Amino acid sequence: MARALASVINVLDPDVIVLGRRPLEYRSVYDHVPALWAPHVFSVAWPRALVRAKHGDSSGVRGGCMAVELIQNSAGPLASRISTLIERSVR
Repeated sequence: MARALASVINVLDPDVIVLGRRPLEYRSVYDHVPALWAPHVFSVAWPRALVRAKHGDSSGVRGGCMAVELIQNSAGPLASRISTLIERSVR
């Protein structure tokens, strides 16, 4: 898991990583994994925290809804295209 998250960190450079579903059950994950990803992260500034999803399994749905709202409220050709794809998938 640490190597996989290190790849995410190297590509996306997040401030925080939020885990949900199965990892929620294992509290030691939040203590041990950040120490294990260190040798695999190339970025100087890596995430300050690995945290549990506040709303459990509903967190992904809530995040997806927030992302859709942000995209629909932004301007530009990419936002317009994504908004169209979202509307088609909902139908």
